[in-house]
Amino acid sequence: MIETTMRCWAVLFCCLLLFATNRALAESAEATFEREIRPLLERHCTDCHGLPDEAPEADLSLAKFDTRASVLAARQTWKKVLDVVEDHAMPPQDAAALSPQDRTRLIEWIRRALSEPEFGDRRNPGRPVLRRLTRLEYNNTVRDLLGLETDVFMFSERLPFEKDYFQPAAGKMPERLRVGSREYGARYPVLLPGAGLPGDSRAEHGFSNRGDAQNFSDVRLEQYVELAERIAFHPELLSRAARMQEMFPHADFRSTPAQNPSEKKVQQIVTSVGRLAPNDNIAKTAGGSAFSLDELRKRLKAAFAEDRGGVYDASQNANSTIAGKGGVLHLAYGDNAQRVFGVNPSEDLWNAAFATAEESSGGVLFTNKEKNVKKFFFGFQASGGQPWRGISELGVVVLSRRGQSGTVRVTAEFDGGRSQSIDVSLKEGPGADNTFVSFAAPDGETIRRLSLDGSGFSGEYVLLDDLAFITRDEPSQDMVTGRELPNATGRELPDDDDPVDREKPASHSEANPIDRSLAKQPPRRRLAHFMHRTFRRLVEAAEVDLYFGLYESARAKGADDEAAMRAALHGVLSSPSFLYLLEGGKTADEGQPVVPLTDHEVAARLSYFLWSSMPDDELLALADAGRLQDERVLEQQTRRMLRDPRARELGESFFVEWLRLRELWSAQPDDRQFREFYEGPQGKRTLAPDMFCEALLLLETILVEDRSVLELIHADYTYLNNRLARLYGMETPSEDDREWRRVTLVDDRRGGVLTMGATLTLTSFPHRTSPIRRGAWFLETIFNRPPPPPKIAVADIDEQKGLEASLTLREKVERHRADAACAVCHNRLDPPGFALENFDAIGRWREADGEEKIDASGELAGGVAFSGPVEFKRRILEQEQRFLRGFVEHLLSYAVSRKLEYYDIAAVEEIVAAASSDDYRLSRIVIELVKSPTFRNFHVQDKQ
Repeated sequence: MIETTMRCWAVLFCCLLLFATNRALAESAEATFEREIRPLLERHCTDCHGLPDEAPEADLSLAKFDTRASVLAARQTWKKVLDVVEDHAMPPQDAAALSPQDRTRLIEWIRRALSEPEFGDRRNPGRPVLRRLTRLEYNNTVRDLLGLETDVFMFSERLPFEKDYFQPAAGKMPERLRVGSREYGARYPVLLPGAGLPGDSRAEHGFSNRGDAQNFSDVRLEQYVELAERIAFHPELLSRAARMQEMFPHADFRSTPAQNPSEKKVQQIVTSVGRLAPNDNIAKTAGGSAFSLDELRKRLKAAFAEDRGGVYDASQNANSTIAGKGGVLHLAYGDNAQRVFGVNPSEDLWNAAFATAEESSGGVLFTNKEKNVKKFFFGFQASGGQPWRGISELGVVVLSRRGQSGTVRVTAEFDGGRSQSIDVSLKEGPGADNTFVSFAAPDGETIRRLSLDGSGFSGEYVLLDDLAFITRDEPSQDMVTGRELPNATGRELPDDDDPVDREKPASHSEANPIDRSLAKQPPRRRLAHFMHRTFRRLVEAAEVDLYFGLYESARAKGADDEAAMRAALHGVLSSPSFLYLLEGGKTADEGQPVVPLTDHEVAARLSYFLWSSMPDDELLALADAGRLQDERVLEQQTRRMLRDPRARELGESFFVEWLRLRELWSAQPDDRQFREFYEGPQGKRTLAPDMFCEALLLLETILVEDRSVLELIHADYTYLNNRLARLYGMETPSEDDREWRRVTLVDDRRGGVLTMGATLTLTSFPHRTSPIRRGAWFLETIFNRPPPPPKIAVADIDEQKGLEASLTLREKVERHRADAACAVCHNRLDPPGFALENFDAIGRWREADGEEKIDASGELAGGVAFSGPVEFKRRILEQEQRFLRGFVEHLLSYAVSRKLEYYDIAAVEEIVAAASSDDYRLSRIVIELVKSPTFRNFHVQDKQ
């Protein structure tokens, strides 16, 4: 009793202390407003923005805000005040100057005020989003849902590049690579060559996935229904869609669908074995290993039987080479060999027999193919679009050799960023000192890469054998028949022994992406399983009844099982639950102003953010189990998804739209002034694909290598092929025009997206550069502070009356800016545009425009001067917070599919602050965004 009383008093004391603290903070903020902010406004603002009856400028009265509480009650208005003060648009130049210290003080005070929680201690995370799948998302979702190896239809958002080099699990981009490409707009292999959907509108200053920018007419709905019918009744569906093996008992999927011969790839698929080092010639286990050889043998035996592990024995792949820098060994594993993952080596690996060594299994080992290339690594990744949970335990044998000795360092790198290294000291002699090394990933993490460093070994090769692995996959269906996930909804399951009436299919706890045993289940269960994946959530029995009715109706009319199930598929693929991303359906916390998204809504937000596609089996299973509210799980999933090849869509969707790179395809520089842009018969081939690819490779390098996003402004490297090198006046990097090489830049004029041919070309006119277009692109893209549209129609600067033809372009723009009505915007627009004037309309460097020497100097807001593009980039990096805020705002808007508002300021600030401690790495920004309340919650609409 006494203890209970004491606890109650302690709780009461904490509440009173919290109340007193919050009250003290509020009183302090009020005092700051009275003492500092209100006098500042009276000195600099209220002469123009006075009381309402004095007709204030822009109908904005700041004099009426006489308390901090009045400011908090009008936050939308104060967001506009923040923007113009931050951009130095206010106070106007003819008003009393606002000192840098006062401007900073005012900006910081407004930011803090706008970041105050609106609902007790909870901030406003924004309304729930209702939007449909974009054309790209629809294609990707159907492709992954059905297990297709091609797109569903052709569409312009699909970039015309072959990207075998993109292996994010490797953590490193190749130094040399080839990017195959087709002509933009040319036909390519798809399921439905004659089908398609209308394109999506890009939101003003935003993205095509914004709900408020989308339209959905009756005509469009008919197109979706017709397309769903063509997919469901496609004659080759059962042979080309691997996941249909779960739906149809007689589906016969062919793993190599019809392809364009020029795009056909040879894939190396090897089956692992269940035995580890059977030759019994292991001399020792290396110190620091997680397991002894015998211990891992026992663990592997169980894992192999459950389809969770195996051993790569080079004897299975004798006399062959695994290509480095983009080559992938697809390794089938487990007793049933139905699961596959990819091994991506950094250098060519050779499967060969060495008479001077004793292999630990068979008579073949694997090693570096090129002499003395003794530093290399294996990246581990998902394969063929199949979900994969990564490697938790790993072992390998390092072989000794006749006449050679020394140390080989073996390092396991974990996806959490940590690593473990073990030094293997090898004595001379074949088999005399064969050493076993093993690693175990920390809880919740996986082993993403195994690195070898043989620089301390006297031989020319590092000899390895028996790469053993155990994954975090669940046991296969055969091992856990009947196992179900816990019911995470809190609702009672139907009191029915028929498993098809349950709210979710039991088999979805399995990691195996294709569960062929489902095809043997009753049709209702097959359909429930498909609906669970299609709707990206748990399904009610009544929903299954609705669509199963289509199956029963078809059967009643004489259709066989296949035709009837296709009719049900047609209905499911036409459903709003598939076509729309629905949020805010949770009612358990009704009455609360801020409510968390459901786990399934979080899963969908995450997958469409990073992959532009549906949640995979692993993510969906975690949502079923109610585990995505756990920040640790959410971070682990985000890291896993960033390492998956499907993360290419983050580059091809967000980054491409952010930089507006698709506009490059329609660029048509004047062919007389800019002949270098064209080549081939009739100049049909242009530099647009090369320019696009250079920008994309920078973005992908930052993504794959998890580099700082500040490299978007300036990087000391880029990727070049010979065509771009010649355009830039640089030494050609390769003897092969088809090869791209990563080059170190010694000239700071290049590096980063601002000075790339792609962005410089798409922001120019066909016949000349456009400082105004470049300035507008810069303000919108880099700072996310787009200029307002002109209040009156303005002719092109070359056509304006009263401007002498002899004036330079800069002089013409400056004359135009002399008009006070134009100056407010042009003071912001012109400096970044003129900073890039040394680059012509296709990105070539120049010192003069005709006979006039170019003046690329200017001054950014706040009096920050620069003398040219190099110093311009430095000034931006000195104001890194402005760029970082703008970048995070763009990324957050894309992730939550809506326009950002004043209440999002706090989330942006917190993401930027957290990323600052991690060198602004892209993964840290993405992870902090995903964990933010804005990403995971929504504001309940007030009932009218």
